[in-house]
Amino acid sequence: DTSDDHYPETKVICLENTHNMMGGIPLSSDYVNQVGALARRNNLKVHIDGARIFHASIAQNTSVAELSKGADSVSICLSKGLG
Repeated sequence: DTSDDHYPETKVICLENTHNMMGGIPLSSDYVNQVGALARRNNLKVHIDGARIFHASIAQNTSVAELSKGADSVSICLSKGLG
């Protein structure tokens, strides 16, 4: 019963890159692409909280575009320092 708020229907998978609560570990593009493939098979969307995605890009020597290729949307934050 989709009208019961106790049983919400999943629509999106959210990833955080870098993952703050895991010590700032950057997610690889391979991982994001695998999650994206899983999401598409299940009619879900993927969103990346990319507040620190520029950190991930530098740490992995890859572009932000490559790191977010498997996602449907990405948010960024320009107030997170790169120093």
